[in-house]
Amino acid sequence: MVQRQQYLQCEAVNRNIEVISRQTMMMEEDGLITRTKEKPKSRLLTFKLTEKSLELLKIAKHSGAMREVLSVLITDERQQLELILKRLSIN
Repeated sequence: MVQRQQYLQCEAVNRNIEVISRQTMMMEEDGLITRTKEKPKSRLLTFKLTEKSLELLKIAKHSGAMREVLSVLITDERQQLELILKRLSIN
């Protein structure tokens, strides 16, 4: 069930699980997120934005470069991204 759910989530963002895993590991190394396991033996992870990433988001939000990067997304995708980032910043 969990693997199927992970597959569907990866498919929704058009990425495979290995790519997402590698990207999140790099983000953690860069101090942008923290990753914690739900339970010691669980494969489920919780991601949380760090202060560093929140500050970068504030800067980027007011940057023309951010608008340019997001311009490749359709409106629904931009709204999804905004919701995801808000959800991560709350946790």
